Amino acid sequence: MSKVISNNLPKMVTIFSKEFSITYVEEFSEVDRAKEESLYGQVDYRTNSIRIYKPKDYSLENTWHILLHEIVHIIKDNMNVDFQQDEEERIIDNFALGFMHLCFANKLNFS
Repeated sequence: MSKVISNNLPKMVTIFSKEFSITYVEEFSEVDRAKEESLYGQVDYRTNSIRIYKPKDYSLENTWHILLHEIVHIIKDNMNVDFQQDEEERIIDNFALGFMHLCFANKLNFS
């Protein structure tokens, strides 16, 4: 089974020896499994899965940004890094943007 869907978006990633399946959805309401919030992405540690908001008109860069944001959450949680709550999303998003820029600017292909 291929680990990549069309346009080089992964269906699965391995982080610290744990495999996370990735599902791309077209509605905000489909991202949050509890249907409580409108989210761009969400990690579910019970099922080792990531859900990413990706409507048809979203650019590849936007989708990678959201995916990398969720991956940075997983890395942070596995390394027991603790940010002040009000700073966590901003810091994680800045790391995700930095990684995304690195990958696209250098034409890094992870397939």
